[in-house]
Amino acid sequence: MLTSIFSGGRRYYNDGQSLRNVTINHILAFATGSGQVPLIGYAMPPTIKFIHHQYGVPTASTCTNTLYIPLPQSLSEPLRKEEEYFDMFDNCFTQEYFGQI
Repeated sequence: MLTSIFSGGRRYYNDGQSLRNVTINHILAFATGSGQVPLIGYAMPPTIKFIHHQYGVPTASTCTNTLYIPLPQSLSEPLRKEEEYFDMFDNCFTQEYFGQI
């Protein structure tokens, strides 16, 4: 399951470079609160954590520069179709207020 999620993430990022309106700056802003890396760097480097989340949407903690990617609640729960994930990520990452806690 994790291999599928990692390869999907790679495809999402590559698609974002050419097909989607999401850039690495959108993802960075969602996870850290700023779309650019500070000149002096981060006190805490950005991280990605995969978690079981009841709502199944990406969230972030801008205080810790952490992006939380949802996993299914259980191994028996089917994964969503890739395009559903990609559309959800597009929606989350392009709305500046979403996920910043």
